[in-house]
Amino acid sequence: MSSTAARTENHPAGAAASAADAASVSARELYFALSAAGPAAAELASARRYLDSQLRACAAMDIDLPDDIDDIAGWIERRGRFIGEQYQHYLQ
Repeated sequence: MSSTAARTENHPAGAAASAADAASVSARELYFALSAAGPAAAELASARRYLDSQLRACAAMDIDLPDDIDDIAGWIERRGRFIGEQYQHYLQ
């Protein structure tokens, strides 16, 4: 039995993690496939495609965090005020 087959047998998600289409592989499936000692090249490639797709999805999101970490204190203060105002509105 090959090491990939053994991993697939021990982890039900292993076969799916080796699939060519990363979009159909869940994070859970990848976790189990990669947690095996010495994951196969196909599993690593699947993980890379999955990560790339997740990074593209995040890049498309409208996130208002500052680009410069030095600006985070001001962002936290403004965001806190905004959340507080929303909460006060909710209470009324």
